[in-house]
Order: sequence, then structure tokens, then C-alpha cells
Amino acid sequence: MVADGATFYALYGMLSSAGGGARALIVARHHAYSEDVKAAQGEQAGDGMLRCGDPCDDSVAWINSAGAMLGIARTLLLERAPHVLQAAVPEAWVANEKAKEALRRHVLGEKTPTFVSTNDLLTSALMTLTGCQVGLMAVNFRGRLPPLSADWAGNYESVVAYRGEQDFGSSSRIRQSLQRPGGGVRRVHGERPLPGFVASLAARVTLVTSWATFHSDLMLPKAVLKHHLPLADPAIVPMTHIAVIFRPRAGCLAVLVLSHSLTQSQLEQALSA
Repeated sequence: MVADGATFYALYGMLSSAGGGARALIVARHHAYSEDVKAAQGEQAGDGMLRCGDPCDDSVAWINSAGAMLGIARTLLLERAPHVLQAAVPEAWVANEKAKEALRRHVLGEKTPTFVSTNDLLTSALMTLTGCQVGLMAVNFRGRLPPLSADWAGNYESVVAYRGEQDFGSSSRIRQSLQRPGGGVRRVHGERPLPGFVASLAARVTLVTSWATFHSDLMLPKAVLKHHLPLADPAIVPMTHIAVIFRPRAGCLAVLVLSHSLTQSQLEQALSA
């Protein structure tokens, strides 16, 4: 079975003395999932493959395209080893960014969602900081697509692709992409196609994924969790930047970034209050 982060944390939580013990997960595959995701993202039915020269506004089709795949191969083979960066996310930074969104909504009269999450804020900030041409955000479809719930084990996540700052330049646009009509998940400004074959070969791509909502501290007898850290092999970083939002322990939020160009000081400055 190929399992995603939600499945890992479901099993991780069962190890905790405060987690209620082991419980059965549904391991049977939901075979309609792939087509359901396409419908949720407003994508075309078919084989999901993008041919050379085709314009593209389909997130899954783009990531599976020949241009994107060759771009990943180029990054793995030709780019230098990425920097491994980590920074805490101060509560003051979160409060300040939410205040900015409220200001735009109430004072400037922008028609934006009344709520943005911390994940929305960080996704927008990290994609903007890295200057990517394509931003990819991992989305867990449990609870979004029936019958999927937290009890389903396997890989039930996909990605939403954003094309430049018109799509990810503010947290409200990230939030809007998750609240499309009919429960869909799709970038707001879809009129600008994702990069074609040639542009995809050298496109700067940032993937942001959040593990923070799944986390609970591992409670073991006579032990105290001091730091929980995502593990990744720096030699296998297929994107220009990969950012993981996570909780090192309860009440704390941080980001781990694997980047071919970003520096520690740039990351810390972007998240300074």
C-alpha cells in the first residue's frame, strides 16, 4: 500500500498512551477516487496525460506531463544538493498576517473570505518567498470526497497547481481555491494556462504540504517528546523547493524547507514578526 501523511499520523497516534489504542482502518481502495478528484478540480475526463504543446489548466495533468516530468529529472540530475532549512513560525507573525487580510477586506473593500487559516498564510508566504512559477499545494481529500473519512488508509491526497502570484499572492486566494462552487478545489485565476512543454522543463516549482493538522504529541511512559521532525532525503528533492509545515510539539508550529536556492536568513526574515 502507498500511504500518505494522514495515514502515517493515524498510525503514529495509535502508538501514544493517550491515543486510545489501536483501531482498524479501511484498507480497501476507493477505486473511483481518481475520477472523483478530476471532477473536484474541474478537470477533463481521460487518461490524465498532457501531450507536447497542449495548453494546460489541469493540476494533475500538468504534474504528469512530459515537460514537468523532464523538469523533475533535470532538477534531480543537474541541480546542486539543496539547503535544509528550518524555522519556527511565531504566533505574532500569524496574528500580523491575519490582521493584514482583515484590513484588506474591511478597509479596502476587497471581497475576500472572512476566514483564512494559518496554512493559507504560510502557503502564500512560502510560494511568494521562493518566487516560483508554479506552486503546488498538497490537499487531503478525506472529508472532501465521500465516502472518504479519516478512517481510510492509503494515498488520498492530490495537488492544486497555482500559476504565479495572481494565484498565490495572498492567503485569501489560497482559501478561495479551496472553496470553489460545488465543493471543488481549483485555483482562482484559471484563465492563465500552466506552463507548456518547453517552459515546464526549467520551471521553478514549489511544493507546500502541511502535516500540522494531523499531529498529536506521542505520549510514552516515562518519556517526554522534545522535538518531532519530518525526515527527508536531501538527495531526492524533485522540485526547486519543498516546504513542510509541521508541529515540532504541541503548541508550536514550524516549517522545514528543502531548497536549491533559498537561504536560512531569507526564510527567517520572511517569518519574522
